[in-house]
Amino acid sequence: MNFEVVLESIEELNEVNLPTIKSVELCAGLQLGGITPSYATTAYFCEHAVPEVHVMIRPRAGGFNYNEYELKLMVEDIKFFAKLGVTGVVFGLLDENFKIEKEHTKRLYFAAKELGLQTTFHRAFDFSTDHESDLHFLIEVGFDRLLTAGSQKGVDFGLEKLKRWKHLYGDEIQIIAGGGVTYDNAIQLKKNGLEFIHFNIKDPILLSDSVMGYEYKLNLEKLHNLISI
Repeated sequence: MNFEVVLESIEELNEVNLPTIKSVELCAGLQLGGITPSYATTAYFCEHAVPEVHVMIRPRAGGFNYNEYELKLMVEDIKFFAKLGVTGVVFGLLDENFKIEKEHTKRLYFAAKELGLQTTFHRAFDFSTDHESDLHFLIEVGFDRLLTAGSQKGVDFGLEKLKRWKHLYGDEIQIIAGGGVTYDNAIQLKKNGLEFIHFNIKDPILLSDSVMGYEYKLNLEKLHNLISI
């Protein structure tokens, strides 16, 4: 199988920098669903990571309908990260009707492709109201990868669609199963032909009232169990 691990920090990379991992998705603010990471962190990953580095392009938390200022920022982030040497970028845009926003999705796609980057449409796809049409659009445009839980909150509930999409479209776009991945359901994903899985290995730490937000600790046992499949 191919494994993609979600990471946020240099310390995490130093623990997880393994050739058995195909790629990392680098982001910040995992508690917000993942937002664009810092340039300095990305530069370190590009210099030191053994796996491929795919960077989240998401300027804020919340929904996936972006204004022109945010879109310009996303394009500039793509350009800067390309200079640092990332393998690919990860983004997702929806319109007010919760379908893929086609014009600006193509705008970001071509900005990335002109710089030789791989493109991943992330789990904004699972919030779409027209998955089949949107999947055909991503294939038509030329996206390399789609990260999805099968249009559900987690892969346990989306397995049937994941199987179907992998069977029908797996030669045209890489279907990456992500969302609530565990050792047990990863085995089921593998049995059903899903050979690329995406997961995080972090457990939240409850902190005192004297801090803002919360932190994570790495669950290395989960990592080693998954990559043993």
